[in-house]
Amino acid sequence: MSLKKVGVVALILLLASLATIQGASMQKGYAMSIDSQWQDALRYLKEDTPTSSVVASQWSWGYWILDVGHREPFVDNGLYGYDPYRLNNVGRLYITTDDSEAVGIMKAQGIDYIVFSKLDTVAASTIMGWGGITGRADFPRLSLFSRSMAGNFTSNAGLEVVYTSPIAESDHVVILGLNHQVTWSDSNRSP
Repeated sequence: MSLKKVGVVALILLLASLATIQGASMQKGYAMSIDSQWQDALRYLKEDTPTSSVVASQWSWGYWILDVGHREPFVDNGLYGYDPYRLNNVGRLYITTDDSEAVGIMKAQGIDYIVFSKLDTVAASTIMGWGGITGRADFPRLSLFSRSMAGNFTSNAGLEVVYTSPIAESDHVVILGLNHQVTWSDSNRSP
């Protein structure tokens, strides 16, 4: 066998080995595939929301929302894209403690639903950075995200829980939606 053929065989074996190692490491990433909680949440979006709905989440879930939920993501890291302004709005939706602020952002941006996932805690510092909070590793305790994940958010200011997976599940998912029957002026009135 010539030296050239030995080199080609060695290169093919090296590439196959690298591909196998990379594939095995990707399999360890729990955020790489949709689990049953996400499947159920995306089924809810697909079957129980208007086809024209726009859904906000952190950008990693945009393709799942588009491809499996058949709804338009507000941000993703590709087709619908992102820009600093939209990322700031997403970050503010996660960190706000004022439900009427979330409703105002959603209405101003044409967002109908927000999807929160326990997996978002992995990217908490990035998401909070979009919203203007830096130097924190965890979402604020009274943020819309934290209250939703803990099951402590109650419908308020025109925003309501429309879907929730069991809290005990490894990847708890919550969807909040605008109550379109509450007008902007109703959501900003004092009780």
